[in-house]
Amino acid sequence: MESRRKIIYLITKGFWGGAQRYVFDLATSLPAEQFEVLVALGEPGELGAKLEQAGIRTMTIPHLNRDVKIWSDFKTFFALLKILKTERPDIIHLNSSKAAGLAALAGRLAFVPQIIFTVHGWAFNEERPRWQKKIIAFFHWLTIILCHQTIAVSQVTRNQAKKWPLMNNKLKLIYNGLAEPNFYPRLEARKKLLAEQANTVWLGTIAELHRNKGLDVLIEAFARLAPDYPNLNLLIIGEGEERERLAMHIARHHLINRIHLLGQVPEGARYLKAFDIFTLPSRTEALPYTVLEAGLAGLPVVATRVGGIPEIIKNGETGLLVPPADPVALAGALKTLLPERYRESTLGRHLKTSVQQNFSRAQMLAQTLALYQ
Repeated sequence: MESRRKIIYLITKGFWGGAQRYVFDLATSLPAEQFEVLVALGEPGELGAKLEQAGIRTMTIPHLNRDVKIWSDFKTFFALLKILKTERPDIIHLNSSKAAGLAALAGRLAFVPQIIFTVHGWAFNEERPRWQKKIIAFFHWLTIILCHQTIAVSQVTRNQAKKWPLMNNKLKLIYNGLAEPNFYPRLEARKKLLAEQANTVWLGTIAELHRNKGLDVLIEAFARLAPDYPNLNLLIIGEGEERERLAMHIARHHLINRIHLLGQVPEGARYLKAFDIFTLPSRTEALPYTVLEAGLAGLPVVATRVGGIPEIIKNGETGLLVPPADPVALAGALKTLLPERYRESTLGRHLKTSVQQNFSRAQMLAQTLALYQ
């Protein structure tokens, strides 16, 4: 009988987000008779707790974090090298940009047979000075060179790198995929989230409170809508470094009773049917799970025309797309949906069908397994 292959998934943050969802779905879906799985994290967080509950072995790597800190990165590199030499994996699957560079080099030095990197978004797409973007792009390129294969989760992500030198056969498109969440019924979800506003119209999103997600733009857009729609509320599920700034932004518009920062809600996707409209106003994205989840919930979606979002949403057919960082356009798109209940249900129904056909977890798993083998 052929022995099981050992695979190590590496990710920096343990809070629940798109990359963490991806790692969890793969780690818990691999055939147990074929793979021995270990997940290494910079901080356990919700992902670590979910993995342990699922019976997946985890390991915390001290000093592994997103920020560039030379001494910490130096210690992280040698910690990774020691782990790889001790565990002797057949595959390492990397899921954080900075950590991927360190782990890919360590993997080469430890003679790991297969090093795979999934790009959940290029950091050079963020708002940065041009010189920083060039340096970041160089290190992304170097990471891909060190890896045997790189997975891009959207076509636009792949296209941004495929013209770089020495990229022949190194980039593989595999869309994020998911199974339908076990949604709470609409009324139950509303009572659990914000019972006192259960009879109002809900605009909602699920996002990390980070500048990349454009929540400041959403607040500006909502402020334009609020006077004309007194029965409209905005609910934001998620936590992050921008909480204080966003709270101040809400207070400046005197909307603290209309815009609700709900914080991190465990299994937040299960509450999606509480919303009337879902929106994701990101400044940059690769291929967001939240839009896929909103589609499976049958919601009409308004999102920005960035990254892989247009690969999910066809404007006017399966949702509405607007330019990033444009509160006027975002408010306008949302306004067109608010009075048109039939249009909303049509957009949501078409998006649900598209997500079921093109973004299933079974497809993602089968294509990733083919890469492993």
